[in-house]
Amino acid sequence: MKKIVIVYLVGLFLPVVLLDRSAFADVGADLSQAEGLYKAGQYAQAEQAYLKVTREADPNKPAESEAVFAAAKGLSLVYIATDRLGQAKEAIQPLLARPTPHAVHEIVEGAKALNKLSQVHQLYREMVAARPKDPQVLWLKMGLAIANAHLADDKAVEAILQDIAANHESDDRVAEAVGQVAWAYRKLQQYDKALRMDQYNVGRWPRKARAAYVQQGIVVDHIGLKDFAAADQALEVLIQKFGQDADASKLILWSGFSYQDAKESERASKVYELVVQHYPQTPEAVTAQVRLAEAGVEAEDRSRMEQTIPLLLTQFAPTQDKAEGLRTLSRILVWKHFEYATRPARQPDLPALTDEYLLAIANYMLATWPNSDWAMWAQRSLATVAIHRGDDAAAQAAIDRLTGDYADRKDTPAVLNFLADYSFQLRKYGQAEQLYKHVCDHWPRNEQALLAKAGRARVCIVQGDDKTAEAIFQEIMADYANHPKLAETLLALGGAYHDYASGLRSQDATPPPSDLPPALREPPLRVRESYAKAIEKWAILLERYPDMPEVSPMALYHSAMAYSQMGDPVKAIECYQQLLERWPEQEYNHHALLRLPGLYEQLVFKQLLPQEQANALIRAAYEQFVRKYPGSPAVEAARQQVDYYQMIMEGSSHEG
Repeated sequence: MKKIVIVYLVGLFLPVVLLDRSAFADVGADLSQAEGLYKAGQYAQAEQAYLKVTREADPNKPAESEAVFAAAKGLSLVYIATDRLGQAKEAIQPLLARPTPHAVHEIVEGAKALNKLSQVHQLYREMVAARPKDPQVLWLKMGLAIANAHLADDKAVEAILQDIAANHESDDRVAEAVGQVAWAYRKLQQYDKALRMDQYNVGRWPRKARAAYVQQGIVVDHIGLKDFAAADQALEVLIQKFGQDADASKLILWSGFSYQDAKESERASKVYELVVQHYPQTPEAVTAQVRLAEAGVEAEDRSRMEQTIPLLLTQFAPTQDKAEGLRTLSRILVWKHFEYATRPARQPDLPALTDEYLLAIANYMLATWPNSDWAMWAQRSLATVAIHRGDDAAAQAAIDRLTGDYADRKDTPAVLNFLADYSFQLRKYGQAEQLYKHVCDHWPRNEQALLAKAGRARVCIVQGDDKTAEAIFQEIMADYANHPKLAETLLALGGAYHDYASGLRSQDATPPPSDLPPALREPPLRVRESYAKAIEKWAILLERYPDMPEVSPMALYHSAMAYSQMGDPVKAIECYQQLLERWPEQEYNHHALLRLPGLYEQLVFKQLLPQEQANALIRAAYEQFVRKYPGSPAVEAARQQVDYYQMIMEGSSHEG
């Protein structure tokens, strides 16, 4: 194997002293707790936690000032969630005192997630009416327009924009305000409306502040419309007209992100290369080089990895941006090892190459930023490589450094849990158990202790020790009943039972003889029991957290799969239907629609549904798939099924 030669240029640059965030630690922890409580729907506790931040943070310190600002936004959403609009108006005041419209915009999005759009619309409408001459009313009008966009009231949006154009023509912020409304349409994937608004904006106010941002919005609009040639032209305009602006490197980089999100990887790479070439001293150049390296790793392309990762190490000064970029790249590399634990790499030498680059990055970080948080992340890489290679001594040495030299670092418990998870993935259950136990014993009040306890339960599950697993589960429910991470813990525990059941089923290479098709054969009792325990944990989750976007739909989806594996199509269909009705935009709904036809056929076989009714339901499922996912690789096959079942139904009708 070709050896990787990295020339460290540390001597050419003075080491960078990274920011000491210890003064911010308490305020940051309080803010993190408040945000976790808010996400868990525990609004009374979240309110008190946010208020604690506003009382105790020092607004004269930049980091703590940002925390106060974030707390004000959080409080606004707490009050909207609990229908206290008067208090929401008071909470919003600090947001209007600063020259940023983002919080006003984000409150609309937060209210939408709470199904409180009408409340935030009322809030902004009343605030606009109450302060028509206030200099900050422009942002409130913008917020009202964004709320109307989310309410699909385009006429109201147009009326507000006409008002803004008529009454704020001389305001240098007007282009930014209108640009934010266009951005809202972009995030709603209504790119045609965003494009018309951006083109009007840049045509009317070409020299206003943030006009460059509007031009970059036009690039994204065209990308969203899949008109990549027009996007290329708009990007060229951005470069020609605004290429010397202070924010040019940032805006061009963002355009690369948008190409990448649209799966236009070659266009994205060209943009990143342009940023590296023309803005080499900017933080964006580092990010662009990181993205080029990430693309090689994600594509499992050895050549691209060899072209990009060494340059990232050698061609950029050791700044905090570079440190963060290297940490991000290391994270992607270690997660590749997670993937390789479940499937072969595209090239047989990629796992070894991944190890070499992880070691190169770790050694650079240790040499450049010794005893820093970045050095702690480097120890994670060293441990990951050692665990992958089966070098128990090296793995233990890295773990000992983490638990000794870096025991006081905020993220050390999370790093140890990661290493435990990786050991678990490699079926090194003894090592995983030791790491999980260490986290539980040494950081019992850290939220990572909850995840470590769940990890210990998972170890018990895969080893068939249901009694101990259940005891740990009951302990979790007693000790962490109101913890913000409980929902995802329940999701993971259910997943452990589901995976164990699936593993048992795959081991059953010689099932009893049966004339039934595989989908209708009843699995062995032990398998059914494990699926039932998975469903039990997810049912608790859904009862406690019926509307949590991060986990509730996943619990429904996986419950449906478990019921299907157990041979209960009725319950599986119920779960899929709830998912489709309550969470219509979930990314895995297309899988649900494609699985429903087979479940309807099972009902027919079990004589629980007439064939004619099943045909109509099957056709409806495929038709909904075609309508909602026209870009899916499976859409043509689904369209053929729609035609097939339509023909069957018409034939049955003629026969009748």
